[in-house]
Amino acid sequence: MLTKKLYEDFQAFDSAAVSAGNQTATAIKASYVPLDLKTDKFESCVTRCIKGILAVAGLDDEPTYTRNQIINKQEETQTVMLGAEYYDDEYITKKLLTILGDADQYEDLMKRKAAEELERAKNPDFITSGSENGEQ
Repeated sequence: MLTKKLYEDFQAFDSAAVSAGNQTATAIKASYVPLDLKTDKFESCVTRCIKGILAVAGLDDEPTYTRNQIINKQEETQTVMLGAEYYDDEYITKKLLTILGDADQYEDLMKRKAAEELERAKNPDFITSGSENGEQ
């Protein structure tokens, strides 16, 4: 009874509903809708409070929030790759790293890619897979 009330009346997230193996990304996102709606309302109240504190402290900043969600990584990745021709490399790389939980690796990855491109331009025989520093 209490569990049912939590999920239906208080918009709690029912992880059992999405942990049944082969859920589609759409089904997973739909499970989060009640919680997201409640969280949106809560965030607006918290944001007003934080902005007030920042104003008193003399800081000009905006609070940001991160929500963790269960996702079907394979389906999300396929969705990004299907639209790849419409996005630039930066967007695709950031999106894929976010899906994989490695968004903090973006800067390092871009530096490595730039170094590989530079090496490839200097040396047309440069091979990246299975080699270290372009050595064969």
